[in-house]
Amino acid sequence: MSLDKRIHAFRDDLADEALKSQVSAKRFVKGETAYCGLNPVSLRHEPSHSASLDTMLLPLEKLVVFEISDEFSWVQAQDDGYVGYVENNKLYHPRSSSDGPVALYSHFVATASTFIYPHADIKSPPKGALSFASKIFCKALESKDFFELLYPDGSSLGYGYASHFERLNKSQKTIVEYARQFLNMPYLWGGRVLYGIDCSALVQLVFRPFGIYLPRDSDLQFSSFDQTYKKERSDLAAGDLIYWKGHVALATSSSTMIHASGHHMLVVEEPIDAAIDRIKNEWGAPIGFIQNPIDH
Repeated sequence: MSLDKRIHAFRDDLADEALKSQVSAKRFVKGETAYCGLNPVSLRHEPSHSASLDTMLLPLEKLVVFEISDEFSWVQAQDDGYVGYVENNKLYHPRSSSDGPVALYSHFVATASTFIYPHADIKSPPKGALSFASKIFCKALESKDFFELLYPDGSSLGYGYASHFERLNKSQKTIVEYARQFLNMPYLWGGRVLYGIDCSALVQLVFRPFGIYLPRDSDLQFSSFDQTYKKERSDLAAGDLIYWKGHVALATSSSTMIHASGHHMLVVEEPIDAAIDRIKNEWGAPIGFIQNPIDH
């Protein structure tokens, strides 16, 4: 069985050394750790500004860098394994230390987005923003209204409003509540952030607060579930997933669903049966209904 290049780093000239027994390449490398900068980073299919957008990487998302050329780096995202090219100036390389990073991911952004402030003061002009589900290093302060936000090497990034963050794997909302934060946000092929998101990214991101890291694309997600996850349309409940060939939606109840819709060009919530009837003209009938992985 051939490996999928979307989630395995190999080319004819270069490959991840972990794949040495599985692929042929002129050279194998281990890769080095880096992180995305403070803004979402476009990951492209080719090392070109005009190349198609495959996905977007979240602020401070951890990567493995296999090659650095003049403008682009060839990388693999740690969480979902997606491979592609990002601009060199969008990456953050932590200061080297024999002890490794001094800060560890502790929290995630639980709101649709949140600002990074230069001071623990909401009146200070923001220096940037973080997207939903971005993992971050937070340090408690005497003022319980704010966290100090840290880079992976422990240096200060700025300050974030504390109530916008939740501890990793200790989500305080339901998956439907997380998903509804994206309602009316624009659809963007390859998008994965507030100002543009696609169907599989929406589903992928809303499971992250529960410690469930789904693959990036809808076909990869569907393939990751075995038969024990399959269920019938009549049994659908909130949090279950509906897959088409090339599309996915999250059930918000037994009769409604939310999805990033290329038809509406927005994230919308609508009746499941009406959506199935409309979508069959473009994608065909659903290929499967999947139990909420949180409940499995």
